[in-house]
Amino acid sequence: MTSPVRVPADVDRPDRVLGPLTARQLAILGVAGLLLYGLYSATSSFVPLPVFLIVAVPVGITATVLALGQRDGLPLDRLALAAIRQHLSPRHRVAAPEGVR
Repeated sequence: MTSPVRVPADVDRPDRVLGPLTARQLAILGVAGLLLYGLYSATSSFVPLPVFLIVAVPVGITATVLALGQRDGLPLDRLALAAIRQHLSPRHRVAAPEGVR
């Protein structure tokens, strides 16, 4: 005998992988964390920790805002990527043929 299965109402919402974080958010935060850890490992012998933190804290905050922030339901990392693509795309006008307004 079959039993009914509940389907979530919002099927377009990304799945939560770890607590309230999606896989995309975990990937962004993980890459930022690994980047900062690698940078610290490479520079810890000649850069003091307070100087490293001056660089690392803004990078970490930026990665956190990009991973967790949203605007109008769109994640900020996708919004930032769209802004970069729009900025890098060519800007040109195409002349319309006669009679087109």
